[in-house]
Amino acid sequence: MPPRSPPVRRLSIPAPGSPRAANRRRWEAYAPSINSAPKGRWGPEAQLIREFRARYPAAPLAVIKYAPGQTGVALDPDQRDWNVHSRHEAWDRLTAMTDAALASCHLRLDAVFWMGNHHDGLSQEKASRVRENMRELVQASRAKWGAGVPWIVGLPDDTAPYAAVVRRGLAELDWADPRIVSFDTADYTLQSDGLHYDAAAVIRLGRDFYAGWERLAASHSEERMPSGPQRTGGGA
Repeated sequence: MPPRSPPVRRLSIPAPGSPRAANRRRWEAYAPSINSAPKGRWGPEAQLIREFRARYPAAPLAVIKYAPGQTGVALDPDQRDWNVHSRHEAWDRLTAMTDAALASCHLRLDAVFWMGNHHDGLSQEKASRVRENMRELVQASRAKWGAGVPWIVGLPDDTAPYAAVVRRGLAELDWADPRIVSFDTADYTLQSDGLHYDAAAVIRLGRDFYAGWERLAASHSEERMPSGPQRTGGGA
């Protein structure tokens, strides 16, 4: 019989006031729709894990996921955002989560998988600054977790008024940085509300995330391929 694959670990962060709040961070074996958030649902990480396991059945893999909704990368004093100059918001929270997670599992951050920026496309000013704001976010992640950390970035669809500006900014960031790879999601299928991805699109997103990581692995094979315990997957 083939060797059994090790479980994929994910970081669990109980809500404040829950029975586990005293021990706020712990690792669990990933179980889609059981301990994936929100409960009863699952995200693209499920398919990404399947793709990774098919190729690397014995490599350690840990997933850190933080995906707050309705957040852009532009500095916004009126709502939470991913801007690196905002305090106590998405970037600071992800930093705290990731530092604690890596310290507890003794792995390194090997990739960031990013799908967002739709909210930036709702404003012309925010859209025009996507490239610079994302560049600062990527640089901050590399200053924190290693200069070679790759980013796999999904380009948002074209439903926002200034989506074309956002998509162009992200594509230009990809062209300028050999450790970023982007892919298009414009033809992903949606639920009946016309806003959220349906199940097929979520699966496709996970598959495209993995394919992007593999493309970077082929370009930097000596740095990107899993080797021993130094392997982790990161998500935002």
